[in-house]
Amino acid sequence: MAGQGVIDRYLLTLDARLRGPATVRRDLLAEARDGLHDAAESYRAAGLPAGEAERRAVTDFGPIGRIARDYQAELAVAHGVRFIRSLLLVIPIMHVVWELTRVFWIGGWASGPEWARTVAQAADLTSWVIAVTAAVILLAWRVLARRIGDTRLVGRLASAWAVGAVGVYVFTLATHLAILVAVTRLGTGGFPPPVLVATVFSLVVTARLVSQARRCFVLVA
Repeated sequence: MAGQGVIDRYLLTLDARLRGPATVRRDLLAEARDGLHDAAESYRAAGLPAGEAERRAVTDFGPIGRIARDYQAELAVAHGVRFIRSLLLVIPIMHVVWELTRVFWIGGWASGPEWARTVAQAADLTSWVIAVTAAVILLAWRVLARRIGDTRLVGRLASAWAVGAVGVYVFTLATHLAILVAVTRLGTGGFPPPVLVATVFSLVVTARLVSQARRCFVLVA
């Protein structure tokens, strides 16, 4: 860091403390850099030496600990919004692909007991409820953020909903698989290969969703 100015060192330290979406982090740091250089330029125009002007600008900008907390909260919110958007797209697509594959290669639930059909329908509905709720949250996001006002709290609420939604979807997927194994005659060959592929794909994507949901909480902690 030798030869770097006060502003550059401040920004490097700030960058090292931030975690989250790279593009949002770059935008926040660029905004901070512009503001700091503008403030330093004003001090230089008032007659202060360059080094002192940068120190004054950094002092006015705020303690790095507080700025890092504020920026981290914004990064957590950005990650949460992106993740909710992903849930809106991924969950319906996975559900439709898996269901169509199952119906084509194994058949519907009509041949099974009534309880299996009822539970399967409830699980189907749950996936769509998650998607619709995600859409509503995204549409009302800015209004909710303005009403709440606390960026850190907004990030925690988004993280809590995302983790809950993924947890419910994991339960839904497990329920579908359990019903399929319990009431469907698959013969000695087990799942037909296309159903097995669709199931493995769903499990892999779901594991990724769980990882990203956990990251929501890590970023806002």
